[in-house]
Amino acid sequence: MARAVLLSLAATSIALMSLGCKGDGLRRDLTGKPWLKATGEWSARVEDGKVQVQVNLDPTGLFGNEITLTSEGAAVQVGPLAAERYDGQPLQLQPAKMAKAGSLALSQAMGEKREIRTKVIPGRVTVIQVSGAEELSRLTLPVRIDGVELLAMDYGWVMRKPGRFSRARVMTNFVLAEGKSQAVLLGADQSWRFDVDPAGHITAVALHRAAAVQFFVGVAPKGQWAALIQAYRKVAHPEWEAPMDALQQHRLSTLAGRMVVDDWSSLPYEQVNEILERLVFLGCDQLAVVRHNWQRYGYDVKLPDTWPPAERFGGPAGMTKLSQYCRAAGMLFGLHENFIDLYRDAPSFEEWSVAYQPKEWSKNGQRVAFQGWYNSQTQQQAVRHTPGSALRAMQRNVEQERQTHADSIFLDVTSYVDPEPCETEAGLYVGAQKVLQAGRELYAQASEKVFGPALGEGCTEKYLDSVHGANCDLWDVDRWGDKASPADWEYFPLLDWLAHDRVVLQGVGYPARYGVPKQAEFTARLYERPFLDNYNSTNVLFGHAPLYFVVTSGFAADPLKMAGTYWLGVPLHEVIGLQRVEEVSFGDGDIHRQHVRYANGTQVWVNRSDKPWPVEGVTLGQYGYLVKGSGIEQQLTLEAGQPFEMLRASDLLYVDFRGVRRDAEGIQADGAVLVRYLSGRIEIIPLAGNHEPLRVNLEKLGIASAGHTIQAERVDLEGVRSSVEVEGTTIVVPPQQDANPDSLLETYRRGLHKVVVKIGG
Repeated sequence: MARAVLLSLAATSIALMSLGCKGDGLRRDLTGKPWLKATGEWSARVEDGKVQVQVNLDPTGLFGNEITLTSEGAAVQVGPLAAERYDGQPLQLQPAKMAKAGSLALSQAMGEKREIRTKVIPGRVTVIQVSGAEELSRLTLPVRIDGVELLAMDYGWVMRKPGRFSRARVMTNFVLAEGKSQAVLLGADQSWRFDVDPAGHITAVALHRAAAVQFFVGVAPKGQWAALIQAYRKVAHPEWEAPMDALQQHRLSTLAGRMVVDDWSSLPYEQVNEILERLVFLGCDQLAVVRHNWQRYGYDVKLPDTWPPAERFGGPAGMTKLSQYCRAAGMLFGLHENFIDLYRDAPSFEEWSVAYQPKEWSKNGQRVAFQGWYNSQTQQQAVRHTPGSALRAMQRNVEQERQTHADSIFLDVTSYVDPEPCETEAGLYVGAQKVLQAGRELYAQASEKVFGPALGEGCTEKYLDSVHGANCDLWDVDRWGDKASPADWEYFPLLDWLAHDRVVLQGVGYPARYGVPKQAEFTARLYERPFLDNYNSTNVLFGHAPLYFVVTSGFAADPLKMAGTYWLGVPLHEVIGLQRVEEVSFGDGDIHRQHVRYANGTQVWVNRSDKPWPVEGVTLGQYGYLVKGSGIEQQLTLEAGQPFEMLRASDLLYVDFRGVRRDAEGIQADGAVLVRYLSGRIEIIPLAGNHEPLRVNLEKLGIASAGHTIQAERVDLEGVRSSVEVEGTTIVVPPQQDANPDSLLETYRRGLHKVVVKIGG
């Protein structure tokens, strides 16, 4: 009998422990430690005492108390947390109870059936977790430093002494700030908005009705942003510490070292094919071709009903022929799709597909559909898909497109915006985290269906590891009307510093945004100087794959200019693509002079100041740059006051004399010249800007000497061969013919030639 009683008591004790209690009646946390009254001081020292976290608690918990973080003499005040209920009722929390361990856990009842738990996990970047927050419309966490001297955010920008502003739709879940005596990181995995007060308050605002949120706060001595980003990677993305999934690595590697030909034109497919053939003739075959304008009813018309391809471009047969050409040439080919905008005039439209704003957002109790793009030509206003509708439309469309044999896909908008909660027609609430999961699944399934990489219009931090490649849609610092009004600002590769090894970002926005009035940006002559140098230096600074927009207006389909973009971008991205950025620093403390160091040792200096910058024995003028890495040297420098652009790699040499006839590297020319070292031969290709014959001295290039036999012939696009002049070891190369700059057809169909050289003993 006694033994049975003992067993019964033991079973009761186990059952109580499973409910969070022990036989002594004390409420306990999941580790078995008792919940205590939240009062007094809690502190922790971590990383060999480099960081100290201190909280003086009262019953309000983290909703009424600040946290002090200190590290190597730098300090930041964090909190208190603030929140609002989505139903508009006052936020009433019961007194906090806490459990002390290596981290601080607190529990507070909200009403009879809801419990909010907060947890502080100390570290170089301290994590503050909030769970059970489904009834809260938002959560905010402020930090306070001694004034905002520098602020870095988004794709991004670095601002000196910003004004008061708020910004949503940021690409990163965090911002970096620097005060007079400290560097600070503030972020949230459900980030929705950041509020900045130049007096020293920066607030992270989390999304509405998020079940769980993680805030991140780090502090370090001034100038140590690198230490904060390294620590943030470990706590926000611990999965990155393990080897990358083999399929993910393959998808990314497929995109790295390619130029994206972003075809927005209205050219028939056969004419796009002609452009690609000319690029291949010029040696440019590592391409990813994306066709944007192809849909049955027109671009952004009657979405999601895009199939079949419009007959005016060549229909399914013409598109398939273009796709097959790309595959045979080793290029990727993909189609633009959009599964966020939904038009009511689409034949397949169904009311259940519409996503509505959460009911608490409505001021008058009326249901409001999320609006998307307004098509001014058709005067149709798009609404937004629910997550389920978007997935269904994608599955249908990509199945229809299989016959084109596309091996990549471009999905517009979704990965560029923060996922927002929504409601269905039936009133079902879909939280932001579920919207995000569905968006990530959209890219994952699309990638599986095309057996290749999925590209996006952009890629926020939330979509990393789902999106393989993305346009970087960079604007100036006051985009979307957020008037940050800084004393000074500059482009700054913040997202790349975090994740350059996790996604292939492409280009830095539309070139026409670099130096032309906003009202003319879509009709400007793209890829023309002077703003082209502005664009290219930004791309080098960010380390992105090259991106070339082919448009009908602006005559941006010149193969020679496309080849210039290719050769100044592809070899470089082969070296630094998918390399982790170790550090970004400012030369002489000037935010317009930046130095980027990669994990493989490659270093990049970019001068965006209007004052010359002496670096490593050369002089960088405005928009000048210098790249030094294993197997590559690239520069845009000032030589005797004139710009000189050069790329030297193991198998090629590219020089551009920028309109002034000069002699360098054994080449005399006034424009751009490419020398390729191929198996058994050398190709000399005159590119843009040459108006007189080029002279290429093979002896000065170290290729041949007076005792060698030199055979050289000119080869044109049709394969016709003719002789060229050879003077000893110097090859005389005729320039490419000029095209009428006002004729798109003549520009992209211009005849091309190159000189093939063979050297004997």
